[in-house]
Parts: sequence; structure tokens; C-alpha cells
Amino acid sequence: MFVILICLECVSLFIVGIPEFYKEIRDHCIDQACKSFNNPPPGSAWLAEQGILPGQYALAYTVLYILVGGVFISTAGILFIKNSRSLMGLFGTLMLVLLGITFTPILDGLRDNHWLLDILLRVNTALGFTAFLLFFFVFPTGRFAPLWTPYLLAGILTVGIPHFLFPGSKADLQMWSPWAFLPWVGSWMISILYVQVYRYRKLLSPLERQQTKWVVYGVALAIMGLLSFTVLFLTRLDAFSANPYGMFFLEVGIQSSMLVIPIALSIAILRSRLWDIDPLVNRTIVYGILTISVIALYTLSVWYLGKAFQTSQWWTSLIATSIVAVSFTPLKEKVQRWINKLMYGDTGDPYSVLVRLGKSLEEPLSSEAALEAVVKTIRAALRLPYAAISLYRNGELAIVAEDGEHAEGSYRKALIHRGEMLGYLHAAPRSAGETFTASDLKLLDMLVRQAGVVVENVRVTFDLKLTAAALQESREQLIVAREEERKRLRRDLHDDMAPRLAAIALTAAAAEDLLEKDPATTKTILTELRSVIRATVTDIREMVYNMRPPALDELGLISSIRERVREIGSPVSTLNIDLDVPHSLPPLPAAVEVAAYRIITEAMVNVLRHSHAQHCTVKLSTVTSSNSEAADRVEGLLLEIADDGDGVQPGPDNHRSGGIGLSSMRERAEELGGYCKIEQKRPRGTVIRAYLPILFRLKEGNL
Repeated sequence: MFVILICLECVSLFIVGIPEFYKEIRDHCIDQACKSFNNPPPGSAWLAEQGILPGQYALAYTVLYILVGGVFISTAGILFIKNSRSLMGLFGTLMLVLLGITFTPILDGLRDNHWLLDILLRVNTALGFTAFLLFFFVFPTGRFAPLWTPYLLAGILTVGIPHFLFPGSKADLQMWSPWAFLPWVGSWMISILYVQVYRYRKLLSPLERQQTKWVVYGVALAIMGLLSFTVLFLTRLDAFSANPYGMFFLEVGIQSSMLVIPIALSIAILRSRLWDIDPLVNRTIVYGILTISVIALYTLSVWYLGKAFQTSQWWTSLIATSIVAVSFTPLKEKVQRWINKLMYGDTGDPYSVLVRLGKSLEEPLSSEAALEAVVKTIRAALRLPYAAISLYRNGELAIVAEDGEHAEGSYRKALIHRGEMLGYLHAAPRSAGETFTASDLKLLDMLVRQAGVVVENVRVTFDLKLTAAALQESREQLIVAREEERKRLRRDLHDDMAPRLAAIALTAAAAEDLLEKDPATTKTILTELRSVIRATVTDIREMVYNMRPPALDELGLISSIRERVREIGSPVSTLNIDLDVPHSLPPLPAAVEVAAYRIITEAMVNVLRHSHAQHCTVKLSTVTSSNSEAADRVEGLLLEIADDGDGVQPGPDNHRSGGIGLSSMRERAEELGGYCKIEQKRPRGTVIRAYLPILFRLKEGNL
């Protein structure tokens, strides 16, 4: 209600003040300066010379100020209707109304009518300036941030409000000195821009950031317009004072600059899906720089030609215009490229990006450094806050190189080389909530294609390092296993065999002493000694057998398995065993032979002892390469032992009494890089499948 009342009061005063302002200019501001109109008086003689009536002169300015004030008030009305329930909607409505009626001098025509009106207008002006600063200090969230900004705002208002309430008094900062007033003006301009930029970078959501872009753009453009026209007026004060036409167009420029604020503000608050403002900012900067450059080039050319030829004739201006015309297109292209690079990076010059990436990869770099070079080049080329590369390792995606501060919502582009998915390139937008432009995506796609080769080489290098590390680990495990086996053999020989042999020697010595004295006792000792020697030989043979079955060296793997099947499937056994093996096998590594023999032997023993099966099938086959170019390559042995017995429940902790157990069979296969699986057979029974990998060529016959 408070906002509505103030707005109605301001609009009413604006409407009432229009005719008063018109009459004030027409009747009192033609030949002399007046409070209601700050521009220099044109003079009746000048108007008569130009054929302009005083009423026409007054009407031109009145219409200009009505249009400007009308735009502010209309925008405030639309904002109130569309968004009156939000705090920023009410703030925006109040600010636009107050700014619209106080920035133009329409109400100044009412100041002399009554002293209360003069006080009311001063209060409205002070309130309008306060609303303007307050709005931009809290937009778009309605809260102060950083926390010290309320004190900054209070300081600015404390120093500046007397200028509006008591103009011309000692409290008016402008009456002290221009060097005191101008820094104050600069302080509040810089403050609102700083606050908006700070909130944009630290606090705001994507939509709020887009709103802030529009508002900052509008305020910055308005301030730049005001400063530009003010500087133009001050540098050519005499020329403008003597030319009422120039003063009018200068006023049109100043008032038009302020119209950017309501337009940008209405777009920021009312649109649910904001237009991307970056292209508009880009064009504004480009043509702003071009305008300044053209003016500077034209002025410099005219000055130089005038000084060089000591003349100011028309042809110097013609030459200067020609210089500007010739320079405009290349200047525009250079400025456009510079602004594009500043805002978007090197999207407009992909060739230079590729050249820079190629040069960075020419250096002798490690795998990690090569990926970091790719990431840094992509981030620098697009001016991104964050870029990274992730690769698949052991089936999991992991970041292997990154540059910048990690940001959520990153764009992800697949890294593919020769049809194989290698990983992803992660690229964060320049600000949260923004999207990449078509040129950005085009450059990213091109860089990803080039980076795929680098990433593939790095991945191969990583795989080689992992393989080397695995080989080193395997070598260490083999050395440890060998040393453990040596310790076991030493312990068995030292703790068991050595005492036995020492005992045998002592027994033999005792028998030697009793041979002549007590032949009967000597015979008994020798009988016992023969039994001990036989037991020791049996233990030694078992020790050797556990290390490597002698049958493998004497008969080979296939014949050893046949011999073992014959022993287990003896006539006294009820188990019928069928053997399916090839006629011959290529030379196999000793570890593969032992593992195959142990797994098959233990599986058959378990079937005989525990499954109560009537029939068992043992199958051994070779697995060759599926690659047509390597069809002669044997990759491994496949073992399969199936029975029709009671069956077992497969699992890693399943053990059978006697022998090495099912878990040991798995360990033997896994030690060689293979596998051993125990499955239930339908309708009954068990199937043990094992795969033992080997790699060699049959034609070569060697490893």
C-alpha cells in the first residue's frame, strides 16, 4: 500500500507538472536562465532567425521529457501488474516511478507554486535516488550481500542526500568543490556495479545470474551514456551553448541513455526464460570501440592534414573520411576477433588452437603431462573455469588430468578412438547455468577428435605400466613362493629326514658292535633298520611326488592321466570313468602340466570318495585363437570333470576331505591366470570346469 500511494502521488504530480513546465519554458526560459530548465536560453532572436516559435521550442523539450517519464512509468506499471507479489517487483516499481519523474525536469515547474510542493519534490528526488541505489544493492534476491554493503549504502546516502534535500546550502556536497562531488558520484556508480558483479560470481543461481547480466548491462550502458554526453558537453561547452540544436540533441542522447535501465530491468524481471545477453554485450562493446576509434581517427586525420598543409579546406575532411572508410572494415574485423577471444576464447580461430596443442605435445612429456597439456589447451582456448579428462580403468571411470576449479554441471564429451570408448572430456561452462554456443561445441568436437589419439597412446602407456607392475608383482610372488618352498624343504629335511638318517647310522653302528657278541640281537636290529629305511624311502618319494609327479616326466600328461584313471577305476571300484583326451599335446609349461594333473586327479578322487556316482567323464581339450591371423595359436587347456552323483553346492569355501579340496583347485587355476568353476549338473551330479591359459604357436612349438 505504501508503494502504491507514493507511486500515485508521483504520477499525479508528473501529470500536473506537464503544463506548468511547458508554460515555464515558453514564458520565462527563452531569454534568461531559469530554475525549471538547466539548458542555456536560446534567445528570442535565434528562434526568430530559425523560424521557431517559443511554444514550439518549449513543446519539443516537454514532449521529450514526457516520453522519457512515460517509458519509466509505463514500465513500472507493467512490472507492478506482472510481479507485484515479490519484493523485487515492488522495489522495481517504486524505483522506476521515482526515477522517471525526478530525472526529467518536468516537476521543476511546480517548485515556485508553493513552498510545500518544493519540499515534496525535494523529498521525492531524495527518495528516488535512495530507491535507485537500494534496488541495485539487493537485486535480484532482495537481500544485502556482502554483509558490509548496508554500511556502504548508508555512507553514500548520508553524504549525498543533503544535495537533494538542501541544494545550494552548505550541506550540499556540490557547493564544497567539484573535486568532492565528482568522487562521490563515481563511488556510488562503482559500488552498484561491484555489488552486482560480486553477487553474480559468489551467490546467485543460474537464472539470477542471467537477470544480473541484463541489469548490469543496462546500468553500465546508461552510466557510460551519461558520462560520454557529459564529457562531450564539458569539452565543447561554448559550442553547445551557442547552438540550441546541439543542446537539444545532447539532451536527447542523455535521456535516451537512461531509457536502457527500464528496458533491461523489465526483461530481467518479467521474462521467465531470458534471452542470452552475451551476443548483445559483444556487439555493444565492438561498436562502442569502433565508434570511439572512428571519431579518434577522423579527428587525428583532420588535425594532421590541417597542420601539414596549413589549411582547413573541405578536401582535408574528404581525405579524413576516406581514411576512415578504408580503415573501418579491417578495424572492425580486428576488434571483433579481439572481443570474441576475450569473451569466448579461440572459438573463431580453431587452427591456432590446433597449432598450439601440437607444439605443446612436441615436447618430451610423460603420459600425465601430455594429458595435462591437452586439458590446459582446451581450457585456455575456450576460457573455461574447469576442464578434465577421465578414462576407464578396470571398468571404472577415473579423472586422470584436470585444470581449474571443479564445477558442477560440466559438459561431457565422449573420447572415442577407432570405435572404442576411452573416456570423457569434461568442460564446465564459463558460468553456472550457461550453455555452450554452437561455435564452442564445434571447437570442442574438433579438439576431442584430436585428443582421442593422444588419450589412446596415454591409455596404452598406462596399460603397459600396469602390466609391468603386475609382472613385477608376479615375479615377487614367485620369488616368495620359491623361498617358502625352500624353507619347507629345509625344514622337512632338517627336522625329519636328518634325524632319521642319524638314527639309521647309530643303529647300524650298534648292530656292528653286537655282530660277534650277540648275533640274534643284531639280526633283530637289522630287521628293524630295514623297516625304517623303507619308510624313509617312501617319505622321500612322497616328498618328490608332491613337488612334481614323476609320471609326468616319464609318461607325459595324457598318459599320466590315463594311468591315474586306470588306478581309480579298478575292477573293485563301482565307478565307471570315461576319458576324452586328444592323441597328443604340444609342449606345455611345467606349471600347466602339474596344475592340470592335480586338478583332474583330485576331482576324480573326490567323485570316488564322496559323490556316490556311477559314471564320471573326464575331458581335456585345447583352446585355439579365434583370430584368423593367429589360428595356429593355442591359448589354453580346458578341463571338464562331470559325474552323476549326489552333487555339491558350489562356493568358494567348499572343501572335500582328503586331497587339496575344491578351493585349492581354484587356487591352482587362478595362479596361472585361469579359473576353476564348480556347477550343479541337471538333473543330478556335479561339473567341474577349469581353464588354464597358455600362449605359444603350434608351428614353432615353443613358448
